[in-house]
Amino acid sequence: MGTRKELTTLEIRQARIWEEVLEEQLQDPSFRVHWERYAPARATADALIRYRIEHDLSQSQLAKLLGVKQPTVARWETGEYNPTWETLLLLAQKLGITTSLTVEPTTPSSASVAEDLARLVKNGTVSRIESTITGTSATIVTRTPRASETEGVRV
Repeated sequence: MGTRKELTTLEIRQARIWEEVLEEQLQDPSFRVHWERYAPARATADALIRYRIEHDLSQSQLAKLLGVKQPTVARWETGEYNPTWETLLLLAQKLGITTSLTVEPTTPSSASVAEDLARLVKNGTVSRIESTITGTSATIVTRTPRASETEGVRV
C-alpha cells in the first residue's frame, strides 16, 4: 500500500486522463446531450458522496438520517437519475446542503414558473420568495434554516 502522497499523485494523473476522455466524448453530439441532461444527477451524487465522506457515514447511516432506504441513497449516488425538486429540498433540509436551480423557461412566458413557485410557497415546501421573477430566467436557492432563520427561495 502506497503513501497518501503517492495516491494523490495517482488520483491527479487519473483525473487528467478522465478529463481528456471526457473532452473527446463531448465531441459526439448525442453523448453531449446525455451528459448535459444528467448534470443535476452528477452534482447531487457528488454532494452526497462528499457529505458521507466528510461525516464518515455509510449509505445506510445516511439513509436513516434522510428517512429513506439505503438503495435510494445508492441510486442517487450513481449519478444516473436526476433528482426531483422535492429530493433536493430534502437534502437541503436534512443535510444543510445548499441547492441552487436556474430555471429558464422554454416558453416566452415565465408565468408558469411563477405559478410553480407560488405553489411551493402555498404548500409549505418553502417559506417565501424573496423577489419577483424578471425576464425569462430565475434562480432558486434553498438552504437549511438555522434556529433564527427561515428557508428562502431567491428568484
